[in-house]
Amino acid sequence: MDLAIVVFWLSAALIGYSSFGYALLSILLAKLPFRARGTFQRICGLPSVDLIIPAFNEGAILEAKINNALQPDYPTDKLQIIVVDDCSSDDTAQIIARKCQPRVQHMLNSQRSGKAAGITKAATKFHR
Repeated sequence: MDLAIVVFWLSAALIGYSSFGYALLSILLAKLPFRARGTFQRICGLPSVDLIIPAFNEGAILEAKINNALQPDYPTDKLQIIVVDDCSSDDTAQIIARKCQPRVQHMLNSQRSGKAAGITKAATKFHR
């Protein structure tokens, strides 16, 4: 057999596989009953998650944001919400105090430092 013919058919097979074969193989594998769903969750459990919300004069929308963050169906012992108040001059601190519970932590910056500094400070202080 000529080398050119072998290279041609190998190239044609690779093009055919990348165009159609991969999709067909994926569909067939998805229909097989032996695949394991959620194996990671069964073995390791869900990870702990810290949601950091930096806030500066966010009184108008902060309560809705905290309520939205509490909505996901996630185990209460695995989700912690940290609201960083960056020296707000509105009612942000009062809203956070009203919403405080074991899952919602309040961190007040003593001086305005910005979003990135607030996130970094909260991540180091509340790291589990």
